[in-house]
Amino acid sequence: MNSGKKIVVLYQYFLPAYKAGGPIQSIANMCRQLGNDFQFYIICSNKDVTEKVPLQGIKPNEWNNFENGTASIFYISDDQLSKKKVLGLIEEIHPDLLFINGLYSLQFSIIPLLFSRFKKILSVRGMLHPGALSQKSIKKKFFLSFLKATGMHKALTFHATNEKEKEYIKNEFGKDVLVKVAQNFPVAKPAENVTKEKNGILKMISIGLISPMKNHALVLQALKNVRHQIVYDIYGPVKDEKYWQDCLPLIQSMPDNITINYKGSLPPDKVLPTLSQYNCFILPSKSENFGHAIYESLLSGVPVITSQFTPWNNLKSHKAGWNVDIEDVSSISNAIEEAYLLSGEEYASWSSSASAFANKSVDIEKIKKDYQQLFS
Repeated sequence: MNSGKKIVVLYQYFLPAYKAGGPIQSIANMCRQLGNDFQFYIICSNKDVTEKVPLQGIKPNEWNNFENGTASIFYISDDQLSKKKVLGLIEEIHPDLLFINGLYSLQFSIIPLLFSRFKKILSVRGMLHPGALSQKSIKKKFFLSFLKATGMHKALTFHATNEKEKEYIKNEFGKDVLVKVAQNFPVAKPAENVTKEKNGILKMISIGLISPMKNHALVLQALKNVRHQIVYDIYGPVKDEKYWQDCLPLIQSMPDNITINYKGSLPPDKVLPTLSQYNCFILPSKSENFGHAIYESLLSGVPVITSQFTPWNNLKSHKAGWNVDIEDVSSISNAIEEAYLLSGEEYASWSSSASAFANKSVDIEKIKKDYQQLFS
């Protein structure tokens, strides 16, 4: 590895785990982009979210090399996972910085925050959005109140991925806390002109954890009001089993013109090839601090239907998709109808515009500079 600043990255899940969604991709892409500038040491568990069996192809409880030395990864097995183990690994590395991702994991967030003596950056990863705080809110509010009561937040640097998230952090912890903004690194893919076709049936796709945050049930309710031929394929692990059980009766009661398929989880290397088979991506999330699947859809020339609570706004004015009102089911139905009714020529134009919008929305060199500033 290089001789740059040593940074310990803490998050419960890392590749080849992928079911925890965006943070894994954000951290992996950060290491790929900045691995020549910093020494990254990732400490995580040896399982994927919702999985009981260990990850395949890794060596647990020892250091693993990540992609040509852009990082070293230590996957801790359940039988060794403890406060002593996590803190011992951090001490062994003696880092310049801890980069703690997420707020509520006991071993990978709370213990390092409370007990490690090294300088800390806390990346909230969308967890302070009002929509996110509304899920299991008592436990979350207790921890946030504890953090503020100890005054620990005053010694932290907070990482926000956009200005809106910076605002949420300051609303929660006070105007005086130090917040630095650095956008998530997206998948590295060269710009290209993408045009797609649409023939008679609108093929829609969602990729994301199945939980109330992603609003799959709202899409299903909206589809009941759509008159046209729609195929809707849902990809993603079931994070909230009760929520999925609430979705199943909606799926089973669809009119004949609507076909819905649950396709299971989708590994990261399959996302772009899979997106190329669809005409429209739909995920009206209650919040996204980046939305990797949204970005990759746009990049692939697939127009997007999403909420107003992601970084991907003003989609319609860019002919890249639709931002819908998640308090109004008809807003979603209408967007689906509009997507269906685009003529072949119009759709090809929107497809090309979606790809162009994604490309111009991300400035890799600026993101690199923002992370250099964050880690300084």
